[in-house]
Amino acid sequence: MTLSELSDGSHNVTVYAKDMAGNTRASEMIYFSIDAQEKEPFVPALELYIGAVLAIIAATVIGIVFYVKRKR
Repeated sequence: MTLSELSDGSHNVTVYAKDMAGNTRASEMIYFSIDAQEKEPFVPALELYIGAVLAIIAATVIGIVFYVKRKR
């Protein structure tokens, strides 16, 4: 069984090993969960805001430079 075949939810795994003498040991139980729901990409609002402000400032500076060059 692969992880892609596991259903959503909590799961656990225990590993058993047997040596050549016939001794068997078990590992501690390992707990994990699967959440295969597709998530929307996370885009922080602050980064979008900063990007928009920088784009507006750049456009304004370029506009002023062209305006000053045409006046000359």
